[in-house]
Formats: sequence, structure tokens, C-alpha cells
Amino acid sequence: MPPLRTAFDALARLRDARAFHPKGARVDGELTTLDAGPWPLPAGSAQVAARLSKGAGVPDGFRDVLGLAVRVPLETGPWDLTFSTIGSLTRILPFPARGWCDASYSSLAPYRVGGQLRWLLARAARDQPKVDASLRAARRLVRGGGFELVLSSATAIGVPQPIARLRLHTVCDDAGQPTFDPMLNHPPGVTLYPDWLTKARELAYAGSRAGRA
Repeated sequence: MPPLRTAFDALARLRDARAFHPKGARVDGELTTLDAGPWPLPAGSAQVAARLSKGAGVPDGFRDVLGLAVRVPLETGPWDLTFSTIGSLTRILPFPARGWCDASYSSLAPYRVGGQLRWLLARAARDQPKVDASLRAARRLVRGGGFELVLSSATAIGVPQPIARLRLHTVCDDAGQPTFDPMLNHPPGVTLYPDWLTKARELAYAGSRAGRA
């Protein structure tokens, strides 16, 4: 077994959970496409499953890399989008955030789509209340009127362009926890770049799945 897969397998076994983002809140929501451009998003609105998570799983009250995973239903099958909070200087490195509405979220790696490399970004809508980085606060935010985010497409240079709105409206603590996996669940022809990073992420996700099993 490759070393990277072995490491993620061991960490998942140790935690008895995902290697990273082990703690999360399962929620339901609605994705409304604004201007998809080259992205294969559903026309109009679609009901989605999502998960809000803490990357390292540190106790409440501490900053953490916050995660957002969304399963978008397409005719070709589910498309799992995963985002992590980032700092102000780069889209490719995860960075701890103070709260769910304070930071930008990024796919970290770009997608090869429409003949260009493009990142998917997300940020809380302007009118969202400020809450801390705990899962308790995330659930309260969703229950208190919904957690609304704007999804954008961004090239290496230029201004990000909004492509969809996401409203997370229902906490589903009693529902099963699906495994969001962007390496397994994606539309044909929409792949993460570069190839070596994609291979590394495939090994990491496979190790985490094996360790949980």
C-alpha cells in the first residue's frame, strides 16, 4: 500500500472517523444556479446534501480550518464539491477561520474546465450573522434562517464571478453521514489539476475510507 494511503488509513483508524474533518454537521440545502458558464451545474434550483465540518476537529472556541462539502445531483450522477477556508493571500492553502461567515472557502486545487484552470470559491452572503467556528454555532446558523453562501468561479487572475447561491436550511443530525468524495464523484471531463495532486488526493481519500471501514 502506498505510504500516503497507509498514513491516512492509520489516522482514520485512530480517530474512528475521517482522517481530516472528522467532526461535522449534516445539513440539507438548495443550490440555485445564477450563471454556470462552463460549469455543469443544474439549471434553476436543486436540492443538495451538505456537511459543515472542522478540519482538525479541535475543541469549540478555537480556530480551525472549516470545511464545506456539497453533493450536487446531476444527470450523470452526484458531483461532490469540497471547500476549505483559506487566508487572504492564496487559494491553494487551507487556513484556520474565526467563524463560519468570516472567511472565504476554496476548492484548493483548480479544476480543468472550459479550456482553463478555474477554482471554485464560496463565501457567506453579506447579510449573514457573525458566529464562531464551533459546530454548535453552525447548527444554530442553519436553524436560525439558513446559512447562505455565494459560489464563484475564479481563474488565476481576474475577479471571481458568481455562479450560484447556496442556502443551507435544515440540520439533519439524525440522517446518515454520506461520504463526500470529489475524487469518486464528479462529472465526466471535469477534473482537478495538477494530475500528481489528483493522484495524491485519491490515495488520501482511499486511505481515509479504508480506515473508517
